[in-house]
Amino acid sequence: TFSDNINDNGNGTYTLSNPVTIEKKDWYTNYGSYKNYYTCGSNEVTCSTSNIKYITSTSNTSITYILGSNWNRYGNSFTWDGTSYTLVDTIDVKDLSQLGVLNNKHYTCFNSSGVCNELNYIYYINSGIPYYVKLNNGKSVEDALNEMLYNEDVNTNDSIIKSAIDYWYSNNMIQYTDYLEDTVWCNDRSMDNPNTNGWNPNGGSTSTSLYFKSTGNSSNLTCQNRNDRFSVNKENGNGTLRYPVGLITIQETSLAYNSSKSPLASGNYYWGLSPNDFSISTAYGYYVNANGYNFSSTVNYSIGVRPAVSLRTGIEYMSGDGSVDTPYVIDMDS
Repeated sequence: TFSDNINDNGNGTYTLSNPVTIEKKDWYTNYGSYKNYYTCGSNEVTCSTSNIKYITSTSNTSITYILGSNWNRYGNSFTWDGTSYTLVDTIDVKDLSQLGVLNNKHYTCFNSSGVCNELNYIYYINSGIPYYVKLNNGKSVEDALNEMLYNEDVNTNDSIIKSAIDYWYSNNMIQYTDYLEDTVWCNDRSMDNPNTNGWNPNGGSTSTSLYFKSTGNSSNLTCQNRNDRFSVNKENGNGTLRYPVGLITIQETSLAYNSSKSPLASGNYYWGLSPNDFSISTAYGYYVNANGYNFSSTVNYSIGVRPAVSLRTGIEYMSGDGSVDTPYVIDMDS
């Protein structure tokens, strides 16, 4: 006996809605029609959570199913009593591989009760595998995003690239510091179209990667979040840099590139400062190719680094066009 829908009786049992009994001869010719159906595995129409089966695939001789005891409950919000989370506005999901199955219900305890001490927020699903962040102490996904992106205590540890740039600057550029501007180096991690991806608890798609604003308008050089504005002093930025040096951003790369020519072309690949996206569990960043244009790659890609500096306002140059072959020569007396 099978049904395309069930009723939750609220007492640990389910009843098949409008059940149909299928004879063997009908199964052989129509078995493909019964994927995503329910069955108690017999002629019964009511059975317990441990016996109800959700069919995920069929053949002419067999079915593959997920038992009700392995279904997980998902909700679009929760309550917190100081000890436990309880999901609100819930659905029971049997198979995460179905596109859009969660809709706006991204919170789960990964159990059938919807009550837990540690909550999980699913931001991405790939081939039925969920990727999620863990939440504790009553925190929501908004709290998690604030901690990751906006709080003042993030970005406190030097990256390998920053340590290398500081070492280069201290050995080659200290004497020129007075000629340089304490400019803002924008590592813009603000989201691009945050309402469309799985980080939106009100309905974002769990099949869409998280893209950053740096992938957008190449003419917009602003930096939304203060703690992404790297600077030596706190007047315009976050004041976390030791020296006025950074890496070029995707916006600057795009503005410099014109008709396959760019003053940034060096014949080599080197990293830029801008992030690109976060897909599944992998981070991608932008790099500059041999012709001076930007591409993205996983952040563990081993390529070069070219530090960038900004001349202080009023500094004049004597010659050069800024290219690799004829760099600017500045007037040290200006």
